[in-house]
Amino acid sequence: MKEANRLKIDVWRESIDRRMLAWIDSQEPASLYEPMRYAVTAGGKKLRPLLLLLFGEAVGSDPETLFDAAAAIELVHDFSLVHDDIMDHDSLRRGRPTVHAQWDESIAILAGDCLLVYAFRVLSSVPSPHAIAAVQRFAEDIIGVCEGQAYDKAFENRDSVAIKEYTNMIGLKTGRLFALCCELGVLLGQGTPEEQKQARQYGLQLGFAFQVQDDLLDLVGKQEILGKDVGSDLKEGKKTFLILHALENGTPELCRQLYAFLHQKNLDERDIQQVIGLLTETGTLQQTKKVIADALTKARAALEVFRLTPARGILSEVLELVEERQA
Repeated sequence: MKEANRLKIDVWRESIDRRMLAWIDSQEPASLYEPMRYAVTAGGKKLRPLLLLLFGEAVGSDPETLFDAAAAIELVHDFSLVHDDIMDHDSLRRGRPTVHAQWDESIAILAGDCLLVYAFRVLSSVPSPHAIAAVQRFAEDIIGVCEGQAYDKAFENRDSVAIKEYTNMIGLKTGRLFALCCELGVLLGQGTPEEQKQARQYGLQLGFAFQVQDDLLDLVGKQEILGKDVGSDLKEGKKTFLILHALENGTPELCRQLYAFLHQKNLDERDIQQVIGLLTETGTLQQTKKVIADALTKARAALEVFRLTPARGILSEVLELVEERQA
């Protein structure tokens, strides 16, 4: 990313952080508000709220008027991470203990719940002629995220999951939040219906690519870069794109070995390397990279409806960064 754009994005990230902390200003009970502040100050790329700001700017809106909406998006994302970490039994998030590891599960559930309520509180404060529509879309897509998470957990207890079922789950769990960010930027920025439609398409495709890339990095990434446990999806028996592709394309013997790893407890580094070997044998790693690239191509095509502005240029750069990301 160009240096000027990087500096601009860094300023926006700091502004989003300040807005979130300005809203979460209560001190008591400390057992609630300290974990909430801990969750929202864990760092992260802030990709989702940045997308909202970029699409708002792409349709001619002043990003300064959208920072509360961006903060609401990040609060929802942080809520989902707090709860995901509990369900996945992850002990690390962004290189430090997860909320439930730092406190306990009960506190983490409560903090996550309150982050979600704060997100609605913040978004409802945004002055806009489209405020009601924005809150309605916000609610619908968050329900979609929860539905996707429910499918994801249900798949863990099923030996057979079709790739089509998995892609539908991704569209809900990950794609809907990305789509929401992009669409809200255009809606609150008062863009056209067509721009709103294409912004949503960009978000859905980006979300798909992002999640499949996440699946890939969970196995082949490095813990010090990822900031979380490597192989956590495999240890939880999750049916990721990689696992499903290998099961659909592997020999009966390879599938038998892969199922054995999925049902094995306490996988170690050697086990994970053996799984990577099985995925390489089926061509899964190469196909995964192709699927990611195809989704990003579709996202890039969705940008063509927008005027050639610096914001559109950054949105194009985002796609390149996602394809190259290591964490």
